This record gives sequence, structure tokens and C-alpha cells, in this order.
Amino acid sequence: MSGLPKVVVVHPGQVVEQDAIDYPHFTGLPVAGLVRVLRNEGFFVHLLDACCRPGASYSPLRGGKGLYGVPTAALLEPLQDAEFDVAIVHFSPYHMRPVVDAGLQHLLARLRKFRPEALIIGAELYAGGMHRVPADETFLSSRYPDLDHFVSLEAEESIPDLLAGDTESTDFLLKGRPISAETLSMTGPPAWSPGQLENFQAFLQAISGMPKLAQYKIDGETLPIYLSRGCPFNCSFCSNPYQDYRAVPLDVVLEWFDWSEEVGAQRLFVLDDAANVRPDFEDVLLAASKRNLTLEFPNGLRAD
Repeated sequence: MSGLPKVVVVHPGQVVEQDAIDYPHFTGLPVAGLVRVLRNEGFFVHLLDACCRPGASYSPLRGGKGLYGVPTAALLEPLQDAEFDVAIVHFSPYHMRPVVDAGLQHLLARLRKFRPEALIIGAELYAGGMHRVPADETFLSSRYPDLDHFVSLEAEESIPDLLAGDTESTDFLLKGRPISAETLSMTGPPAWSPGQLENFQAFLQAISGMPKLAQYKIDGETLPIYLSRGCPFNCSFCSNPYQDYRAVPLDVVLEWFDWSEEVGAQRLFVLDDAANVRPDFEDVLLAASKRNLTLEFPNGLRAD
């Protein structure tokens, strides 16, 4: 493999309970953030997100479950003729549970068939959330045998090092490291193309009538955002592994706000674990107010 490899980053559809906890519709945000970082590092990257494809929606399945995004077949069609040396497949929190996802198995098997020599990496891409499921090496390697590696936790620095050859390992499970403030400054607005963004907004509009989404007023005018990573507290009900709090720089937050205005977002859904720990939180609120942006905080605000 000469030079930097060509990379495809895939966010598969997710099978979840109809009344799923947390926010399966927003789990693609860290994926778009990784793509932005990889492109800044000089990699040629193509993003394929099941929630950013035409027709993405919520499809009821048996047993009180449903699929967020498009089926695996709709992701495989563009991958069949794609040129890539590396495929990075996101395992969202809903894929990390010790339950085999047949669609994900099929996706990985087809990727291996399409490009037998490609490096296939599973990635947790943890960016926050109180219900994290730690990576189980035995389960992941045995149930998803087409994976070459699995990178746990945050990965915006670990994966570029692996792809550039700065990290060499034959181990299956590779522990990602917490990203630095410098890398956090690269994460900015999601790396969606105009068409992908339009499809994602249509996806949110299509699922906006579901009770939990209606409760939070999530629709095609809502977009997700991270203002920080980590949480300095150690609450008993939370499984966040990072107590080193890192705020997204204010200038990057403002860039995100400006982009949101440009694309017609009225509300930003803040996914932080501790949003108001940042010392300039008041500046963030004032900046949103000046742009007539509503910030929704479903959790992650400290009352003390």
C-alpha cells in the first residue's frame, strides 16, 4: 500500500427497541467527526451513513424493535464498486451489546468479499453517554470474524496513527486514547456533504412523530452537537470512562453555530455529559441566542 490509503467510513443502520433509551438517531455524529479529522490529516475518505441515505427512516421489526436508517442492502450497493484500502465500520452503543446483529455481520462479510485485501476496522468512536457498553474482545472477534481490528473508546487520534503506519499491532482489540485539545479543535461541524445533510434532515423529519422524539421536538430543523468531551464527576449511574473534561474551543462552537444557521437548523441537541462545566458556558448561551438558535439539553447539566 503506497501513500495514504483510501478509506471508507460506514455508519450502519441500528436495530433498537421501539422505546430505546438515549439517542440512536444521533449516533452518527462521531462518525462524521472522525471523517473530518481524517480528511484534515490528508486521507481520502468517503462517508457512508445509513441515516444520511435517501429514504432513511424508522422501520418497525418484530419483537417491538425497529431499524433506524436504511437496510444493509442499501449500503452495500454503493460499496460494491467503491475503491478503498481500509473500511472503518462504526459500532454504535446499540451494536456493542452482546447480541449479534445479523445485518452488521452481513455488511462486514460483503466488505471482505468486495475487497479481500482491505483492512477492516471496527470502531466504537465513543464521544459521551452514560450507558456505554465496554468492548468484549472475545464476543467481537468471534461474532464478527471479518474484522481485522477493533478500536475501543475515542479514536480520532488512534485511527489516523494506525492508518499512517505510526502504530503497528497484530492485536485485535486496540484501546483508543482520549483525544487532545488540538484534535478536538478539528472536530467542528459534521463532515456531511450537502446531499447527505439533506437526507439526514429528511430522516429526522420522517421519524419526528415518534413519541420520544416529539417530546424533545426533534425534527428536520434539529441537529446534534457536542460542546465537550468527558466529565469530571463520577456519578454512580453513569459509565462514562473519561473524567478528563475537555471543552470544544469556543471558536469551533461558534463555527458550528454559524454552519447550523446556514443549513436551516432551528435547534441544536446538545449531547454533552457535562455541558455547563465549561467556564465560558454563558458565552455559548449568548452566542446561540444572538443567532436565534435553541439549545436543547436532554441531560448533562450540573445543578450544583
